[in-house]
Amino acid sequence: MQVIATVLGIPPDDGDRFRVWVHDMLEVAPTDVNVAIATLLDFSGTYRSTSSVDGWSPVTTS
Repeated sequence: MQVIATVLGIPPDDGDRFRVWVHDMLEVAPTDVNVAIATLLDFSGTYRSTSSVDGWSPVTTS
């Protein structure tokens, strides 16, 4: 999961948060739409505003 987080540009310090997000999206969200919405808004709002990674840079520069 660490490799995926790195490719997505998620800082190593947020690894635990990313694992919780993945758990919520794959195991909880399919049965609770409120959790799905809250998780997506939390994740996208946090990383869209703070990330300078475009999603492809880690792939193309490695």
